[in-house]
Amino acid sequence: MSKLYDEIMENIHLTPETREQILRHVSERERKAKVQTMKKWTKYLSVAACCALVVGAAYGIHTLHPDKTVSEEEDMTTTDVADGGVQMPNPMQEYGSAEELSDAVGFTVKEIGELPFTVKETQYFIYDDTLAEIRYTGDDQEVYFRKSQGDDEDNSGVYNTYSQETTINVGEAEVTCKGDSDAYELAIWQQGGYSYSISLQIGISLEELQAMIETVED
Repeated sequence: MSKLYDEIMENIHLTPETREQILRHVSERERKAKVQTMKKWTKYLSVAACCALVVGAAYGIHTLHPDKTVSEEEDMTTTDVADGGVQMPNPMQEYGSAEELSDAVGFTVKEIGELPFTVKETQYFIYDDTLAEIRYTGDDQEVYFRKSQGDDEDNSGVYNTYSQETTINVGEAEVTCKGDSDAYELAIWQQGGYSYSISLQIGISLEELQAMIETVED
């Protein structure tokens, strides 16, 4: 069979025009095959990108306030994913007062009774039905007071590294205070089956921070 094939091919003579047409036809077939392959890959990549967006939105996402703690991204009520109408539940709910906040979360959340700045706005939030937060905002200062059930966790959402750390006793609680250059920006403690934290946008003195803690101690 191979010998016969070779003999036949030796007797076939192509004109230059015919050869060019055949080569052009082969080239066109190859180009179409490449286009079809690219279309398939584009489709797969589009599906993968949509899946990545869904996963990212689901895990998403606790954004730190300027260098500090959980804030703005948790204010989002829904998240649209890849124009598909997919919406993620909002992990944060806002309330109108400390009383409403306490009723909703299931335990008492006290207001900070002494703040070293003029408060322009106070907001009350619950995260994931378990963590209560009161947010105090002034002209150039912001304070986050948090309380949650469980006495073995740091619920502040602050992951900065500080140059100084001091432990103080307030009532029966042992409070860890952190900051830089004698200005403290974070206090963390546990008491009576609850975890507490106070974080500040701008550091204050240890005495001022202690005075704030004393007003919310149970």
